[in-house]
Amino acid sequence: MRKVFFGLALCIFFQGSSQEERPIGVNLTDLSPFGTVWIYTNALKQSSGWLVRNANDEADPVNGSSELRAELFEAFDSVGYPLEVPFQSNHPQTMGKTLEVSCLVLNGQPAPYFYPSGNYLLIYEGQGSIVVQGDIDGGAMIFNVGGTYEVPVSNPTSLGLELIITSSLEADPVRNVQLIFPEYVDNYSSEKFRSDFIELVQSFDVLRFMKPLRVENNTVVDWSDRTTSYSFSYYLDVENQVLPGMPYSEIIELSNLTGTDPWICVPHMASDEYVDSLALLFHDNLEEERRVYVEYSNEAWNPAYPEKWQYMLDQGVLLNLATSTNEELAELEAIHRFYTKRSFEIFQIFNDTYLNADRVVRVHATQSDPFVADLIFDAYNLPSVNPNNLMPDAVAIASYIGVSMFDDFQVQNLEVCDHTAQELLDTLRMRINNEMIGLLERYATLSNERGIDLFAYEGGQHVTELNFQPMESCAEELVATMNRLPEMEDFFCEVFETWYETLDGELFMIFNLAERPDPFGSFGIFESQFQEVTTSNKWSGVERCGLFSVPLAVDPGKADILLFPNPTNGMISIRFQQRGEGEIRLLNLAGQLIYKRNVKDAEEIRINQPELVPGIYLIEWRTKVDIIRRKIKVQK
Repeated sequence: MRKVFFGLALCIFFQGSSQEERPIGVNLTDLSPFGTVWIYTNALKQSSGWLVRNANDEADPVNGSSELRAELFEAFDSVGYPLEVPFQSNHPQTMGKTLEVSCLVLNGQPAPYFYPSGNYLLIYEGQGSIVVQGDIDGGAMIFNVGGTYEVPVSNPTSLGLELIITSSLEADPVRNVQLIFPEYVDNYSSEKFRSDFIELVQSFDVLRFMKPLRVENNTVVDWSDRTTSYSFSYYLDVENQVLPGMPYSEIIELSNLTGTDPWICVPHMASDEYVDSLALLFHDNLEEERRVYVEYSNEAWNPAYPEKWQYMLDQGVLLNLATSTNEELAELEAIHRFYTKRSFEIFQIFNDTYLNADRVVRVHATQSDPFVADLIFDAYNLPSVNPNNLMPDAVAIASYIGVSMFDDFQVQNLEVCDHTAQELLDTLRMRINNEMIGLLERYATLSNERGIDLFAYEGGQHVTELNFQPMESCAEELVATMNRLPEMEDFFCEVFETWYETLDGELFMIFNLAERPDPFGSFGIFESQFQEVTTSNKWSGVERCGLFSVPLAVDPGKADILLFPNPTNGMISIRFQQRGEGEIRLLNLAGQLIYKRNVKDAEEIRINQPELVPGIYLIEWRTKVDIIRRKIKVQK
């Protein structure tokens, strides 16, 4: 049988040694109209969705209420468009009012990373009027019938844009509204995803779609209620009063395009029919060399998400999964055992769909607590939890540093705002070993004993107030400044060293790709998708010590290849760990062949491709029994 190995790490060559594989991924942020990541060439896919407003009173408090819109779902169709505008409702808050709808997009962008300027393209169908206002040159623009129109924006600000449907004919309603970024007005029909987003993520091995899937608040049960590509916005849904997020079909499309593996989180109330359809969709459409990482929900055992936590508890009690006579311990048993049980049920459904088990990575995510570690590993042996005697491929925990740092300051009677940003970072770095090893060593030991990989589903610095409380303005600025310091590069290198070397961890998923600093923390590798990568010291650490890792001794039993230099300007040296006969291929991430060469009994070869444009490419080594792929980065 021919085996396919896909490299999870970029490789650099050091004289006399090979590269350690440091598999690394990133959590994507949600598709918010107020965020700093823009995935699509059609900006409205990340809009607020159509919000109800009083057509005659801009100051009416009902304006912009997503809760009210959900209650008036009968006024909208299944993909989020109003059936008719203006309209009226018997709802107590809107009785006697003439209603229209509006949506917000590109709002709240932080200086200096405002959204792109230029001529946007407004496209819509139907008989009705749309007003566009906000950062528009010359003030608001009014369009009275479906068509294609230019919307000029010379000076973007945090105000962003607002679209208002002031009229829509019931027999031919306004629909299929798009707002195309200026860079894509000529090719939006063939390019769904922004190229700058693709460039940011294609270096990573795995992309976790927890936030884009809105799984933290997703109460979908049936497969028919999932988001589809026809939905107006992926941020907010009306009819089902849920937040279903990015369509799975587009997660698959993006993964195939970028050459990354998707990590999906199954909604906590999803039925078996939902999971079965989900498994089949990925099996049939995700490229064969890609693997799908499957996790049940996200932190459903965390009381910070009370609805999910209560659901876990109720189900665990209903199934009599708790055995302890201690009330507090019985509650923990019910929650974690049901979460484990449902995880294994989902894994079994994927097993039944995939004949090739290697195409699925079954991830059991759990709490970073040594006591919980023993609780969940013991649950693997319980027939009531695991009747089919399954095992996950990996146990995943959060690997954060600095979670309780502010509380520790208070215990020591220290004021956070009396510190400098440098002092804050120095304190953070001193906590790495204690917080990572102290909390996670038990997981490393237990997973190693059972032959299970240890993943970090989220990780990085987590300096903020506990319990989702906002920081004071001085602390917010201090934390933001700390995250911009040059020494953040060394911080990430030290985190990776502890994770991969001390704990012998595998995949590390950084939280998160890009997010502006706010009172709740500074979590993004970048503050904005539009930030120059060279200005992020976090990215420098991720690139130097994560994506491009440190040397280790060669494994003589592995038929692998080493690429150097990496990054390259087009001259690539390839060293073979085992001599053999086969073919070397150079491909782009779309799988298009750029170069190929037959190789026989060589220790090292060189290929020169100076015409390559900057980006990520694949080097493929094909023998009679193996196909090995490694990523290489071209920069000039």
